[in-house]
Order: sequence, then structure tokens, then C-alpha cells
Amino acid sequence: PTALAVLVDEDTRSAAELFAAAVRAQGGTVVGQTTFGKRSAQSLVPLRAAPNYAVRMTTARTVDATGADVDGMGVAPDLAAGTPSSALDELLLRRGAFFDFATYFDRLNPGLDDAKVETVLSRDGAKLWRSFVKSWNGGIDDDDALPDYPSSVQTAAARAAQK
Repeated sequence: PTALAVLVDEDTRSAAELFAAAVRAQGGTVVGQTTFGKRSAQSLVPLRAAPNYAVRMTTARTVDATGADVDGMGVAPDLAAGTPSSALDELLLRRGAFFDFATYFDRLNPGLDDAKVETVLSRDGAKLWRSFVKSWNGGIDDDDALPDYPSSVQTAAARAAQK
């Protein structure tokens, strides 16, 4: 027998969520965070009497491989892993802050051996992060972040990003 594990998080839904439940039912392991908990599947049913119109109908309930209703509860992991990210983490990720910090760190430490990076970050990481955040432009590059918008919008966005 081959062991199978599936990694899930709070955004795992629909068929992926049912797949995770099926893996568990077959003796596999669900690792991560509780899934979304999608309640039902819906279909658009065209109306013959009214062309270009349709009705959205619930056509299936979400149950796992054992027949248990997933109804809003999701599939809980057998082994919890990771932590849900905060809204701030998501914003920083979308704006490229972590990549920009790595570039900032590299500029401050040219030629630093990879084996020493962790040591420097453990010792000075919080101070370096604070310094980076003070100088960071919020992920808005003046020259190409909003190329399709008028210069007044670009200027306002850059100003807001620095606050």
C-alpha cells in the first residue's frame, strides 16, 4: 500500500475539498488547515420560454466519500500545518514587500555567504525590517506601476503608499 497525503488550506473548496475527503476515506492523511466548507453545487438552467435568461439552482449538496455533509464545516486536517495568514500578510505579499525586502537585504549585505544569511537575520532581522518599511514605497514604482492612469492618479497613489 502507498501512503498518500493531501495539503489543504482555508481556500480549498469544491472538487479539491471533496478529493481531500476521499483521500482520508481511503486511508490517506489530510494536512494543513480546515477547508472552505462549500455547501452546495449550483447550475444555471436556461429558460426555454425566455431566451437569454436562466435560473441558478442548487443541484447537489456537498458530502464527503462517507456521505457526511461538509455543509459549511469543511474538512478538518488530520495533521495541522501552517497558520492562516493575516490580512496584513496578504497585503504585503500582494504588494511584493517580501521580495523587495530580500532585495533590500541583499543590497545591504553584498556578497554575504548564503550560510550566514540566517545568522544575520536572526540577529538583526527586526531592525532591518523596520528600516526597510520606513523606506519602502508600498510596492508602487513611480515609473511603471500605473501606466494606464493619468499622472495625477499615479502621483496620488505614490503619495498614499508612502503614508
